[in-house]
Amino acid sequence: MDVREGLVDEEEFKNDLLLVNQDNNTEIYLRNVKIDVVKENNIVKTIIAGNRDKSCAKGRIKEYIQAEDYKVKVSFTLFAQDRKGVGRMSTNRNFPFDGIKALNSVLDKIGTFDVDTANNNYLNRCFGISKLVFEKCDFNQSSMKYKNAMPISIDFLSDEDYDFLVFNS
Repeated sequence: MDVREGLVDEEEFKNDLLLVNQDNNTEIYLRNVKIDVVKENNIVKTIIAGNRDKSCAKGRIKEYIQAEDYKVKVSFTLFAQDRKGVGRMSTNRNFPFDGIKALNSVLDKIGTFDVDTANNNYLNRCFGISKLVFEKCDFNQSSMKYKNAMPISIDFLSDEDYDFLVFNS
């Protein structure tokens, strides 16, 4: 595949993310976020016993066990609203207390978030991720010098629906 085939215009592809929790009737809409996705395999590595001469094999035996869930980190900056009701970097001295409180409240509600797949979403289109489970959130005030902004990163794990077949004995 030619890598250039996968490129899209920035106008066409916005990195917005809509997460909906059907159980709690809550949603998070995040605009212009940075999304990092990590894919890992569970590999058991066994040491090869032997002596140090060249006739002995080096390295380890690797045994693939399973593919792990995707780890997804969503990073963004939450801005306090200015006098016109727009959240953006400005000389406004307000801190985004309400936004942080609202986000924290949504994340407190335990459950699975459905990823909006209707808007050409990066997670679903590239990795097939349609559900996320909240793992942790970092409110990292020390890395931002503006008083009206709060850098935030949220860690999720991908999730899938499973069908189990139960036999009665």
